[in-house]
Amino acid sequence: MSRGRGLRFAGVVAVAAALVAAGGSLPAQADPAETFLSVPTGRYPIDVDASPDDSYTFVLDRGDGASADLRVFDASDFSLVNTITFGTSDDFNPTSVEVTPDGAQVWVSFYNPGQIRVYPTAELIAGGSPAPMIFTGGGGFVDLMAGPAGVYMYAATLHNPQYQFQIADPLAAPRTLDVTGGSRGVAVRTDGTQVYFTVHATAPNGGVQIIEVAGDGSWALASTSPA
Repeated sequence: MSRGRGLRFAGVVAVAAALVAAGGSLPAQADPAETFLSVPTGRYPIDVDASPDDSYTFVLDRGDGASADLRVFDASDFSLVNTITFGTSDDFNPTSVEVTPDGAQVWVSFYNPGQIRVYPTAELIAGGSPAPMIFTGGGGFVDLMAGPAGVYMYAATLHNPQYQFQIADPLAAPRTLDVTGGSRGVAVRTDGTQVYFTVHATAPNGGVQIIEVAGDGSWALASTSPA
């Protein structure tokens, strides 16, 4: 919060406290006008991410009944600058898109086929059709999350195993481990020392599996929080 905003906020709180003490009430204020820009994408947009400098937005379309694709937009005016078509939705079920912290790569996961595709960002925003690096694995990929240092990319799968990839070398053998029941989502602690995988189970047995990550990247199951 900026200092100016902090002072204004403090002033509002002071006025509110004085009114309450005096038995009064704050006057009703109208809701601010909503502003939004509707941007056409493909059929069934399922995930979105932005470049670290906020210059480009990447929208992943599942394409139900049509073609699944990745669309790249210039965030200054949301003009479409590129479309990467994967194929028909019968053959491709993309699930997540994640831009690496340095902005150099765009990762796309697929439940079907069981793949992760890694694209060079520069070529995507230049309108090219770069050949991606493709990792094929089991479990059905459903979510991606980069570690804050930009060293590792984590992937959740519905049927196990869960994955830790090296961003600098996406095709290097990843670390893997299983969580009970598989997972549908992944998040990383801001200091990178823990990874959280949702535990896919019927209530009340669901929860979050905590993974401890060492300085060398090695990881191990810790505790499971309740749902």
